[in-house]
Parts: sequence; structure tokens; C-alpha cells
Amino acid sequence: MIGFMRLMALATAVVMVTTMSVSAAEIHVMSGGAPKEVFALLAPKFEQQTGNKVKFTYAVITELSEKLGAGATADVLVLPTPVLDSLAKDARCAPTAAPSSARSALAWW
Repeated sequence: MIGFMRLMALATAVVMVTTMSVSAAEIHVMSGGAPKEVFALLAPKFEQQTGNKVKFTYAVITELSEKLGAGATADVLVLPTPVLDSLAKDARCAPTAAPSSARSALAWW
């Protein structure tokens, strides 16, 4: 579990850094609750280093899927790969490339 959380933290940090713009922005992350503690540790450092703010929406996966299906948007999604694949199939997020050992993956617009 700790290894998975480290993987997710690293992947999220990389995605956040690559989505930065020149001016400060608010980055909206939608995720299930599993990585919440890791994000709580990483987000303040990221915000301090980049000037960008991170807004998190945590919910159970079915609730997030319903919100996204109803038109909600986020800059970063941390969801199980099958959920992201389904959303990508419906053009609700960009296709993902998750490591074969990951149970969740990241997607962004």
C-alpha cells in the first residue's frame, strides 16, 4: 500500500508540474479517498514552489464517475484505470497510459 501511495504521489507531482502555466492557476484534482493523506503532504509544497493552488474533490468512485458523466470537469483525475478508460471512451478525459502494476491511473484534459 505504501509503495502504491508513493507511486501515485510521484505521478501526481509530475502531472501537476507538467500542467503548470506561466501565471498562477488553480488545479482541480478529483480522486477517490485513498491518496488523500499523500496529497495533503505534497500539495502545500507544490503550491509554495509553483504559486499554483490545488483544489481537491474527494468522493467514492461511483460518485465521481456520475459527476464527470454529468459534465463536471477537473484538471487531474486519479481514478481506477477501468473508470478512466470508460471516461476516455466517452471523450470525457484524455486516454491514459498507466503502468501495468498500477490500480489507479491519472488523466488530464
